Amino acid sequence: MDKGIDVDLMKAVAKTQGFEVEIQPMDFGGIIPAMESGQIDGAIAGANITEERKKVVDFSDPYYDTGIVAIVHKDNNTIKTGKDLVGKRLAVKSGTAGERYVQENLKGKSEVRIYDDTVSMLKAVENKQADAGFEDLPVVLYTLNQDPDTQLKVGTGKLTNVGNGFMVKKGTHKELLEEFNKGLKTLRQNGEYQKIVDRYTKGGKTAEKGGIAGVIDSYRGILTGYGLKFLRGLAVTIYITVVSLFFCNIDWFRE
Repeated sequence: MDKGIDVDLMKAVAKTQGFEVEIQPMDFGGIIPAMESGQIDGAIAGANITEERKKVVDFSDPYYDTGIVAIVHKDNNTIKTGKDLVGKRLAVKSGTAGERYVQENLKGKSEVRIYDDTVSMLKAVENKQADAGFEDLPVVLYTLNQDPDTQLKVGTGKLTNVGNGFMVKKGTHKELLEEFNKGLKTLRQNGEYQKIVDRYTKGGKTAEKGGIAGVIDSYRGILTGYGLKFLRGLAVTIYITVVSLFFCNIDWFRE
């Protein structure tokens, strides 16, 4: 059963607005090409709303305010601000806000290693092959809270302040964006939006299964390439990866 803030929100919007949605997993880097080719109609993937992305996609109203933080090994007490990243070994995931932040603020000032997936990026930090990695703050806080044995911790405050948006191919699916925005507004007004967010960001280990455990149960087959023997760090890497994988293929079934 698919779980997560993005997934639950998309399903709630669809129910509120009266259409059906098919949720499928896809690597983050393949989402925009899939929209451009018509393979999917829209994507809800924790994507930051940026001017660069607006060149190829149209965004909904922001559905979540977030920002990236630097993730460090629990033994690291030297990285506390963005300035502390100068001269450090930085691990970033290709095509993400973390890579963009490093390119814009630390290019030529630090050693940068680019990874294809979150698992590899965070394992590099855990194994002390890199001094810091980057991920959205809400995801990191929830995930680390689920794993008391994690070797990772949040090193800095938010380095960026951005909103996440639902995406469609630029110039297409105007009605779909309008329906998403209407549904989002309704969910905020009736309190259901906050319930969805709280389900995954509050309550620690008492939070509804669907964070770490639910994701592992649902995506065990899909994520076999990442392996299930990371032990410490497993909860962190699997959950963050899957949060960045969710996208949706919309089928309209108006009554």
